[in-house]
Amino acid sequence: MKKLLYLSVISTLIFLPLAFEASGWPASHPPPDVIWMKFDEYGGISSKKEKLRLKNFVIGLREWKTSNAFIVSRAGRRSCKGEAQARANRVREYLVQSGGIEASRINTIDAGYEEAWSIELFVAPRGVPLLTLADLKGVRPELQADQVQIRGECKKEFRERL
Repeated sequence: MKKLLYLSVISTLIFLPLAFEASGWPASHPPPDVIWMKFDEYGGISSKKEKLRLKNFVIGLREWKTSNAFIVSRAGRRSCKGEAQARANRVREYLVQSGGIEASRINTIDAGYEEAWSIELFVAPRGVPLLTLADLKGVRPELQADQVQIRGECKKEFRERL
């Protein structure tokens, strides 16, 4: 399973830019009909595994210099107040601090709640409409506020995880 994920990420990094160039578009400027490409998704993984995935995302963002990154975060059924946004902010900080990605290229979206927390990473060419919460509604099953148990303020554990 792990190897399949890595192969998927690597093939995306290698073949997507080649496909753009074969169509006459440079890799750093994807064609305008490409809106948002889902790069990766994860949840419930160790800090070490998360860091590896984010390093792959940094590689992609460095390759696509004119693209924007979107971090979509969802909190789980049992979560802390502000958990989804705190996780998204932590990932954003990693991309900027460790990855050297310009902060202006990174957008975060608190997408509410689902059974377990998750992070989705998207990339899109600059100039296309920004990915919004409205674009994500109805795509995945969501939990309503009355189905969620909020445990108070969040601990530092996922804010300072990476």
